[in-house]
Amino acid sequence: MRKTGRWLLRVAVARVAVLVAPLAILLLAGCASDSVGGRPMAAFRPDERGRDTAGWTGAGAQESTRPAAGTAAAKPSGVKRPTQQAQPSGAATPKVHGSGRQVKQGDKLTISLRGIQPAEEVQEVVDNLGCVTLPLIGEVKVEGKTMPEAEKAIETSYVDGGYYRKITVIVVAQDEEFYVQGEVQRQGSFQLNGDVTLLQAVAMAGGFTDFAKETKIEIRRDDKVLIFDAKRIRELKDKDPLIRPNDNIIVPRRWFL
Repeated sequence: MRKTGRWLLRVAVARVAVLVAPLAILLLAGCASDSVGGRPMAAFRPDERGRDTAGWTGAGAQESTRPAAGTAAAKPSGVKRPTQQAQPSGAATPKVHGSGRQVKQGDKLTISLRGIQPAEEVQEVVDNLGCVTLPLIGEVKVEGKTMPEAEKAIETSYVDGGYYRKITVIVVAQDEEFYVQGEVQRQGSFQLNGDVTLLQAVAMAGGFTDFAKETKIEIRRDDKVLIFDAKRIRELKDKDPLIRPNDNIIVPRRWFL
């Protein structure tokens, strides 16, 4: 009886082993495989948060490309930065003049010829006919013209004469002087650069002294003596006259305070 029971137990165990063995083989084979659903499994590569990003796709893959906190995102290499536009090499330089006085005989002028090859600079004195002599075109009448008008006359002479299609002329009067004497803080000669009026000339000389007779200021010009009242000029009752080269300004002394 005991032998029969042992035999039946062995038979049952054997049957169970036959049924379980295939399942065990499948489970072991699945655990040992390096693929899921036919796709190879990537190695575990955690990001800064400890997450495996190697096999991410879709939204997960996009999140993995975001920059970490505190780091700047890289700028696209194809973005063009605006650049400063270069000025054309042939652009003309605007001319600026500080003097509206007219050219007269004896003026010493610096005449610059630009926009041509080679550029030239000519030092000329206005002769007794009111002309200056320049390369190629010879004499040009400039007396009685302002500096811009003299420049235009010279440019026209070069273009109309067929020497140049385009030329830029700059005329500048060389530094000239005027003189201030009498009851001013600082007597002497002063440079005449551009337009200078009588009151400006006195200011350049430091202003009037306490003894200045402001109502009888003399301007000695060539063989003339001109009288001006500084008080009336300040009150806009008289015009503040322009000073010319070599003018001699004399401020007399008053005898009663």
